[in-house]
Amino acid sequence: MTLTTNVSVYGAQDAIKALKNVDPEARKQFTKDVKNIAKPITEPAKRSYPASYLSNMDNTWNYKGREIKSYSRANAVKGVGVKIDLAKRSTTVIRIQQKDPWGSIVEFAGAKTFGTFNANLTAKAGKPPRVMWKTADKALNAVSKEILDSLEKVMAATNRRMVTQ
Repeated sequence: MTLTTNVSVYGAQDAIKALKNVDPEARKQFTKDVKNIAKPITEPAKRSYPASYLSNMDNTWNYKGREIKSYSRANAVKGVGVKIDLAKRSTTVIRIQQKDPWGSIVEFAGAKTFGTFNANLTAKAGKPPRVMWKTADKALNAVSKEILDSLEKVMAATNRRMVTQ
């Protein structure tokens, strides 16, 4: 299953940045609106993480010198979020992401590499992607459209405010 969406709105990043200077409260409200709009993806994803997957996921792992604590459903749920990234180097302004290391491992382990862990996880939980992309598949078009509509309102409001100042 391949699922990607990419809607390019030229000036969106600049409009959101300008909104912070022109109307900080509207900028905060936009962030809240985006998080609410994304709930048809984030909430089912959060509910989809089970209490455990494999017994060896209860151990702390070291990966390239980085310690990864044992899998925790609570941490995987907390890791699901929406980010508005206004950095110049960013190619995506609004993204739904998994910040928990185990949440990411659960989502994609076995997609390109092979091994006992990946084979066992695939046997128990299915082929990757396992959680977020499956929930996103059902609501992505509607969520993308709503975010685009909200973004267009922000851009129009920012342009009006900048012209009148």
